[in-house]
Amino acid sequence: MPDLLRYCIYLGFGGVWLTGCLWLVLHLLFETPDEFGNARHPLEPTVLWIHGVLSIAIAYLFGWILARHASEAWRQHKRRVSGGLLTAVLAVLSISGFALFFLTDSDWQAQSARLHEIFGVAFTLFGLEHWRVMTGATEPQKTPERAR
Repeated sequence: MPDLLRYCIYLGFGGVWLTGCLWLVLHLLFETPDEFGNARHPLEPTVLWIHGVLSIAIAYLFGWILARHASEAWRQHKRRVSGGLLTAVLAVLSISGFALFFLTDSDWQAQSARLHEIFGVAFTLFGLEHWRVMTGATEPQKTPERAR
């Protein structure tokens, strides 16, 4: 994978992850009670909008990754487990994210939100594992042979 594309992927996924985490923190920890129930933090809508815009760009990059990077690695039997799980988690995130945008029933939207939050955290773990496997951090270090 070309370095520029790799950096775009890291920047894009990092931006989506960061805005998702920021929104989650604002949503869970910074709501304040008011006369109508709970008032959201004023930055929530902006952070959520940025998260959505970055996610559209990531959907494009995800398509490229599947078409080029993943299909090539699959044929070469490289990192099938970590890449396959990462792809599955990202697919669930994409579907649940679109569901949050299009669903109107509050119960379905709440369930989709929970699913999106859980899989967002899971994506972090699976992404780190895929990167760890990619960098060879799982292979034992070879020690240089001693001169005799």
